[in-house]
Amino acid sequence: MDYAILMTDRYKENRLEMDKKSAVICTISNVTVSILTSGSVLTVVGLLLGYISSNQLLAQLGIFIGRGAIFSLLIVLFVLPGLLYLFDHLVMHQSSIFVRQAKRKIHTSVDQTQG
Repeated sequence: MDYAILMTDRYKENRLEMDKKSAVICTISNVTVSILTSGSVLTVVGLLLGYISSNQLLAQLGIFIGRGAIFSLLIVLFVLPGLLYLFDHLVMHQSSIFVRQAKRKIHTSVDQTQG
């Protein structure tokens, strides 16, 4: 699961009911446990694979996975909330465009099936 998608989706849900600051705070408190759990497991397993494996290719892959997971965790937990706050208008505007396009597609497909 991509941690950024989880955080962004939850932010958009919270933003419909709250102001920017409250939505960011609520989002962080809602998703931090699941992101840390998933990310720490992936990091530990990747690094263990890297240090335990006798196959050099698998060992290198494990180290890359572990490092990538820890960097992803850090960026999502410390950088993404600030970006969501700063670019709130763009995030919410893009969401409304996506919803309108989805509704149009649904209406178009319903009209085609009825016609």
